[in-house]
Amino acid sequence: MPIINIDDLCEPIEVIVGGKTYGVVDISRDTAKKMTEVGEKIQDSGDTEDLIEIMTEILGAEREDIAKLGVRKLLMLVKKVMGAINEEVEGKNVPEVVAAK
Repeated sequence: MPIINIDDLCEPIEVIVGGKTYGVVDISRDTAKKMTEVGEKIQDSGDTEDLIEIMTEILGAEREDIAKLGVRKLLMLVKKVMGAINEEVEGKNVPEVVAAK
């Protein structure tokens, strides 16, 4: 019977912001919902304050560290974190599952 170890398949994503290392272990469903709402809001207003809050929550970072980022770095942070998650889900950067014997 194959053994699928989600802990091995979803390794933490390390992110360095302002010289500090943070890790994305998982994103709760509530946070994912907030992300969708924030994405729609940013498109309408261009305000990034909610995005700072979301990234602080996802990374477990100090708000001040994320708030120091300019728009360019903040948006790149979001793009790279979400890109890494999407690649993982699509199986592009995930170790293969091997059946246990």
